[in-house]
Formats: sequence, structure tokens, C-alpha cells
Amino acid sequence: MFTDEEDPLYAVTLGRVRGGRERECGRCDGSSLVMDGAGYVELCRVCMERKRSALLLGRYFVIREIQRGTHSATFKARDIYFCVSCRRSPRRGCRNSGHRDVCVKVLRPQSEGTGEKEWRALWMLGGCGGNVCEVMDHFSITVSAKSFLCVVMEFLQPIRARHSDGDFVRRVCADLLGVLCVLHKRKIIHGDIKTENVMQGGGRYKLVDFGLCVLRGKKKPKKIQSRFFRAPEVLRGEDYDEKTDMWSLGCLLFHLATGKYIFKERTDSGMMKQIVSLFGKRPIQAFEVEEKIGQLLGTADSAFVSFVSLLLNPSPEKRVSSQTALCHPFLLFHIDKQIQ
Repeated sequence: MFTDEEDPLYAVTLGRVRGGRERECGRCDGSSLVMDGAGYVELCRVCMERKRSALLLGRYFVIREIQRGTHSATFKARDIYFCVSCRRSPRRGCRNSGHRDVCVKVLRPQSEGTGEKEWRALWMLGGCGGNVCEVMDHFSITVSAKSFLCVVMEFLQPIRARHSDGDFVRRVCADLLGVLCVLHKRKIIHGDIKTENVMQGGGRYKLVDFGLCVLRGKKKPKKIQSRFFRAPEVLRGEDYDEKTDMWSLGCLLFHLATGKYIFKERTDSGMMKQIVSLFGKRPIQAFEVEEKIGQLLGTADSAFVSFVSLLLNPSPEKRVSSQTALCHPFLLFHIDKQIQ
């Protein structure tokens, strides 16, 4: 991590906390944050050119923007009140200069409902053994006379799709299924499983972004999931349940194993045509699904082909559940290796 001397932007921003004076840039209100035309918060370019960044709550030093989603902008930040050595606020006399990197999600004003759903889902996932992103703090900020909800989470590294060996895919799948079992047992649908929402940190693969989850007892939205990971029943506008997550998991594993999307079209109707062209219109048997998936995967790992075909069964009634999937030989091999 950077020290004050190594990072001039960090040093100048910390000077504001220690009583240093600053000049207004004329573009922002002194917070180094502005709102763009689409309702997203972004860093003030003038302030960045002057080596001055945003400091949220006088604690979270914003380093850079990571990405933008439908509902929020995500920033990498540094918690200057957390000491890496002390694992808490610095003790008196501690000279360690290392601080914790965090991720700050700033939601658009019209998307604050997704933030509330995310907190509730993560609160209900307390027993997932560290395979979900940890939420550390939340607060509101005012930018351009509008209030924005901020959620502070642990900073994780993204994974990327690649033509990889089965062991990598197996580890990712085992960690995600552990989360899905807890979710589905509590009748929660994640609703947005995709490659971008799987991160790694602390030797684990973690599921993030619960903003589109469907909580038990709440009204189900008509459309969930990203298009390339959207289940057939959702594409058809039919009722859906937790097994839609299993379809998305199958699409994710195919993407990780081959580096390609198994279904890729710009419209829902195009996606449905691709699924029908692969599986046909009539009800399909499990062995037929396995045969077609095996041809697309092009691998000799029969256990992996069998596992993915159970996830990508076009009929939700025949699709495997998260609890049953954990007992599949493809994952039992990984569990045996961990025990050894």
C-alpha cells in the first residue's frame, strides 16, 4: 500500500483532514465530487488535475472509479481510520501507515431500493463462511444538492473468463454453491449471477451485487438476470423460482471454462431462438442435454459435462437444485482434495 510520501494525491487529500486549506475549483462544491447528466456521482476532473480527491465522511479516501452499473457507480477507496496492523482503528503509539482498501458503491437516487435489498440479503447470509462480500458501513452524502446512498464493502479482485482447467472452475463453483444453498434455503433468488459478479479475495471466490435479489414474500419483478445468463422461463415471461440461479450458474461455468458465452444475442427473442435451436421445442431428455452440452464444451471431463448439463436443462422442473448439485461427483472430488 502507498504511504503519504509515495502517493502525492493521498498526501494532499490527507492534508485537508489535518487542517490544510484548499481553493474551490469552481466545478464542484469542494467535495471533489460532481453529478453527471445520467445521475451518477463521479470524481471532479478539475480537482483530480490539482491532485485533490474526495474524502467521504473524513474517512474514506477515494482513489479511482472502478465501474458503473445500472444502479450505481463503484469506487476504490482507502479507509484511513483502519490500521492493517491493529485490525481496527489505530492504537495509541502505532506507527503503521498501512490502511485498508475498500470498495464504495454510490447508488443513484432512483436506485436506493436496490441498496436496501442488498443489505437485507447480506444480513440474512451471515452463515455463508465468508463466500459473500462483507458490508462494512453505509451512509449518505450530498452532491449537487441531491442525496446519494453509499455502501462500503471489502475490496475484491475480479476474475476473468478464460479457457482454463477444470480445477479452477471447480473451486469457483464450490464456493458459489455454498452461498446459493443458504440463499435458496431462505427462499432468496440472487437474480444476477454473472462473471462480473464473482470476485476473489482471501483465497475465496465470492458472490457480490445483491441489488437485484428477490426476497421471500416480496413481489417478483418481471425481468431479472443479465441477458446472456437469463433463464428460459424468465425470457418467456413465466413464473420463476430459485432454479433460475442454477441456469445462470451453468452459463457462468461455461463462460469460465471456454471464454465464450453459450448463448449470446442482443434481444430476449434472439436468446430464446438460440436456446430452442440447441434443445428443440419438445421436452428434452437429460441424456440429450448432456450430449449437446458435451459437444459445445469440447472436454473429456465427463463429470463436468454432466454437471453443466444438469444446470442448463431448459425445463425448470428437471433442473438440479443447489442442495442436490453439491453432491455431484464433479464437486465431491474438490471436497475430497480439501479434506486431504
